[in-house]
Amino acid sequence: MKPDTSDGVAPRRRRRPLRALAAASLLALLAAGSLAACSGSPGSGPKNTVEPGPLQANGPISWSEAGSRVGEVLSVEGPVTSASRDDNGGMILNVGGDASDPSRFVVVIPKAALRRFPADPASRYVGQLIVATGRIVDQGGTAAMVVRSPRRLTTGE
Repeated sequence: MKPDTSDGVAPRRRRRPLRALAAASLLALLAAGSLAACSGSPGSGPKNTVEPGPLQANGPISWSEAGSRVGEVLSVEGPVTSASRDDNGGMILNVGGDASDPSRFVVVIPKAALRRFPADPASRYVGQLIVATGRIVDQGGTAAMVVRSPRRLTTGE
């Protein structure tokens, strides 16, 4: 038996193939957009949507330059010469000089973030060339950076 179309409205049954076609077209467009966002090499995933800045183009700066770059978000490279705990239980890594050297660069790992790092960050990082990424701040006349993730603090190993 044919459905009644005397009121000029097509039955729902006839709209479903159209909806399915519209949904399939939308999925195809989304898939094409996802493919376009990927780089040409297999398994490389989506491209970085952040425009490369000076940091990506030029690599890390030396720890000795950090004092002149306060306020910038950069990667800073240098040797960890010593480590200690701060008054709040966080870890302080002295880069390029010991704790008495005001020209050193300081990496601070807050106490709350220490659980994300190796069990003994001092033994892990002292004597290593590190690259710390974040905002450079002035901490009482010394260039410093607070690092809360191990992804922001890497070694040359």
